[in-house]
Amino acid sequence: MQMIKQYADITGCSTERDRGLNMDIKQALLFLTENCKPAVASGVLTADDRVSFRDGDNVWITRNGADISSLTESDLITFDVKGKFSYSDRIAEIHCVLYAKHKRLGAIVNSRTQYSLSVSRTGETVRPYVDDIAQIAGIDIKCIEHADTGRIKSLIKRRSALLLKDSGSMCADISLDDALATVMITEKACRIHIQSRYLGGAKPINVIESALMRFIYLKKYSKIKY
Repeated sequence: MQMIKQYADITGCSTERDRGLNMDIKQALLFLTENCKPAVASGVLTADDRVSFRDGDNVWITRNGADISSLTESDLITFDVKGKFSYSDRIAEIHCVLYAKHKRLGAIVNSRTQYSLSVSRTGETVRPYVDDIAQIAGIDIKCIEHADTGRIKSLIKRRSALLLKDSGSMCADISLDDALATVMITEKACRIHIQSRYLGGAKPINVIESALMRFIYLKKYSKIKY
């Protein structure tokens, strides 16, 4: 809960719930602009990141190549999670699959921030070195090929973050503010991972402790959130 508050404080973003609002394109554009523009300005996201959120049975997502710091209506696409996906867009297709599979998800962010992108190019798994990484991201942050849809679906069931090979992070959570906070945590985890590889001295939290931290956090946070 503290991390979500820190995110809002850092960026000035809206933390309004973004599920089931039945938005038209102007409302969706306003909602994304209010969140993406300050996130880019504060360094949480980069201008070419991809952002989507669930709106009932529909999903709104920024187009590939869109500058999310200055979005226009033409930069957004929408699709029905229950319908047939018809866009030639691999990232949007992954988002559609995840929303259809995991009803809890309210938003997904693909980010190419510095450290996440660097680690994704190595293909390495990032372990949690501090509590908030285990609590918010999960027991680890694995690096997955884009084509491995089945494994992506499976990992997101018990985690909120993973790395896509050569493409940075994918963070998925119950709302857009939660997903953006997870982006921050994932970037932090990747920075510590790189530093520990070259400087040494950092010891990751073991799997059992990480799983327990994640479980307790989700139980406690779900009560606060709802």
